[in-house]
Amino acid sequence: MATRRAALGDDISPMTGIREWAPNFFTAAASAGWTAVCRWESLRDGGQWWPKEKGLTWCMGSRYTWIVTEDQVPAILAARAIVEGLGLTCGYSIGSAARSLLNYCGPPQYGYKSSLGLLHEAGNAYLECHPGEYPESTLYDCKSYYYSILCRLPCWRLTLRPGRRLALHGDFPGELHRREQVLQLVKDHKLLRNALVGCMTGREAGAVYYYRGERYQHKGSPGIFRGAGLLVRRTAWELTRRASVETDSKLSNTDCVLCQGGLYPGTWDEYGLVVEPRHSGDAEVCAPTIFRVGPFRTVFYAGGSRFGDALPRPAMPSKEYHRDWLRPVA
Repeated sequence: MATRRAALGDDISPMTGIREWAPNFFTAAASAGWTAVCRWESLRDGGQWWPKEKGLTWCMGSRYTWIVTEDQVPAILAARAIVEGLGLTCGYSIGSAARSLLNYCGPPQYGYKSSLGLLHEAGNAYLECHPGEYPESTLYDCKSYYYSILCRLPCWRLTLRPGRRLALHGDFPGELHRREQVLQLVKDHKLLRNALVGCMTGREAGAVYYYRGERYQHKGSPGIFRGAGLLVRRTAWELTRRASVETDSKLSNTDCVLCQGGLYPGTWDEYGLVVEPRHSGDAEVCAPTIFRVGPFRTVFYAGGSRFGDALPRPAMPSKEYHRDWLRPVA
């Protein structure tokens, strides 16, 4: 890798400040963005170059090299420590660590296709936005949302039977213990616990990579517990919609709702989920990522963007799957 390291770090490369942390693991900066880096490097070196938000993965046959921004290193090393503590191995990425932990939990579920019905009438994440100015507002957030729902799921194998009836299946010997072990180990690692649900579900549309300067679209692949991952997302969608209706929220995004007049999302409390007030004060809503609440401003709002993007409340789905398995707390 020394030769390749020198090539990656030369004067004409779009990457700068390259540093080796471990074999096949580097940090660097990308002035023109990681997509541009992947395209440029793929013209010079073989293999597939996969751009990420804060880095890239270089795949050369069975050999992988990870290059990330330096701020990603602590989380990646902490995730690897969790994996290695179980006697497992993984690459230098959060996703690789999550996949290793999922494989440790138990054999994959095959025959997942019926569970794709969980996508009907709902998106991957709940979104609702009503642009305007709203006095005396509070943005409530459901803490560790997907993870908290995942911890309540009694098993990770399921199917949808005729009539859209949800059937939860049993575990293999020792699987429940391993699953509880993993959930406890990732509890304090936000990126890793979020990656569990993403890797359970897999990709519905494949990621982009570059090969010899050309852009290719990978077809994507299901995660090893796709049904469970989709059920977690569907349950979160349904509960956030309920919380949004309950509070007449002017901005609802995945795990948060913006409330006025002292209204509170009791739906989440009803199911034992932890609700926290994040920001309070007069609010201005433009779009799901462009708003302010009190002194808080999103990056785009602080940068001067006021682009309006109204998203009406999604219709009530004809089937709420959380009622089939998630019980209110006493």
